[in-house]
Amino acid sequence: MHQLSDELLRKYASTLEQIASDLEAVIGHYGVERSLSHCFPYHHDPDSSVILSGISGSGKSTVGLFLEKRGYRKFRNVTTRPPRPTEQADEQHFVSEQEFTSLETSGELFFPHERNGVRQALLRREVEQLEAGSSRFWMDKSVASCVKLIRNVEKIKERTQFVYFFAPDLTVLFTRILQREYSAQKSGNSLNETAILHRFQEEIEDMRQIPQVPYCFVINDELEKTLSLFTNA
Repeated sequence: MHQLSDELLRKYASTLEQIASDLEAVIGHYGVERSLSHCFPYHHDPDSSVILSGISGSGKSTVGLFLEKRGYRKFRNVTTRPPRPTEQADEQHFVSEQEFTSLETSGELFFPHERNGVRQALLRREVEQLEAGSSRFWMDKSVASCVKLIRNVEKIKERTQFVYFFAPDLTVLFTRILQREYSAQKSGNSLNETAILHRFQEEIEDMRQIPQVPYCFVINDELEKTLSLFTNA
């Protein structure tokens, strides 16, 4: 059976404890994640846009699709990764490495960076639309990207709710992702165990910046319960 190393689990736990300390959250007997969700709960504002963050497989895409059905526009990433088996070609701005470099050189990208071995960014012209606040959107962004948006997009904190998803159990989540990727092997776009572990490591490092973002916290232990938080959208 595949398992996460004790070292990684300890690193995750110590990172959570540091976040709670930085946010001055009261930690109860039910654990740090649930304590954060109690101290900083999510209350949906139907007039605000939503940015979702969280570790791979924590349910961001499912919630995003739920929001789309309720009138939210997806804010697409520019990415060099291929479409996943469940994705349509227009769900992201899928580009080649050469196209990405060309867009970056011409100044058309906002916050170009590499994550999980993939180059990512936003289109600068779409960020300008975001600044105008003309429509509700949802976005799946890393903590680091949220920090960058807050620093560079005027009034985004006034118009946007930031939600960070926790999985109920990191080891169970890891096993679930392994099973999902094994099922996707036929498409040729699946991740191996090493790549998944790298994503977990990268997310834990990224989490250290959480106190810089006005996050609400949600433990996605029951999908129906999680989606109910967004039902007044």
